Amino acid sequence: MNYFSRTSLSVILLAALSTGTAVDNDKVKVELYYESQCPGCRDTITNSFHDAFATEGFLKMADVTFVPFGNAQESGGENGESFTYECQHGPAECTYNLMEACLIDKVKCPHQRFKLINCIEKNDEDRKPDPSVFDVVLNACAFSIISDDVASAIGDCYKGDEGNALMHEMATKTLGLDPPHEYVPWLVADGVHSENIQNDIMDSLFNYVCSVYKGPNKSEKCPSTTSTLRGTTKDSSLFGKTGGNCYKEKIVQEIFE
Repeated sequence: MNYFSRTSLSVILLAALSTGTAVDNDKVKVELYYESQCPGCRDTITNSFHDAFATEGFLKMADVTFVPFGNAQESGGENGESFTYECQHGPAECTYNLMEACLIDKVKCPHQRFKLINCIEKNDEDRKPDPSVFDVVLNACAFSIISDDVASAIGDCYKGDEGNALMHEMATKTLGLDPPHEYVPWLVADGVHSENIQNDIMDSLFNYVCSVYKGPNKSEKCPSTTSTLRGTTKDSSLFGKTGGNCYKEKIVQEIFE
């Protein structure tokens, strides 16, 4: 290959890399701060987010970050010791938060990662801290989504020091929110939280992304007019201050028999 050919190839590769970076930068950045066993979080993940991930072209327009910590409280960590966590809905919530933090780290494919989160959220209602139940949920959800090796790595992670460290990362992200979150699910888009963003994403994550995405890869499934962007408004009796959202001041006292 002569000098000019090598130079031309280098220019082409640099142009391709620059184009890829530009397209990635055009993506809408969505962050979901949530906790397991919270009814409003479960509804948001298994409905609005599920519909978005199931729609062709969604991930070409958006990057979605999941942060499972919510209204938990963190303590300890001094002198290299493990952190301890107290969760709003009890110890089982803490375990599922750990499990999801580990799978977010271990599962690299965004579609597989979401499918696993979605499945766990659909099956984590039992609030008794029974280790056998946790493993049943993880293995049943993982069976058709990820390999046995990855499932085993997630299991080892959430039961050990690695999971504890990953949960600290989730705590740091959540406690670093500005403004601080008031409840979960708490939704941020391109670094901004507002009531309109919260409501629009809870109605339809896909339609919200379609409405704000400015890049070249807009999905053909996006609504053709802005009048069709809003989904069905959530029932305020389910998602108001006394409903499915989980507020910081509401610590659920569970009795485990």
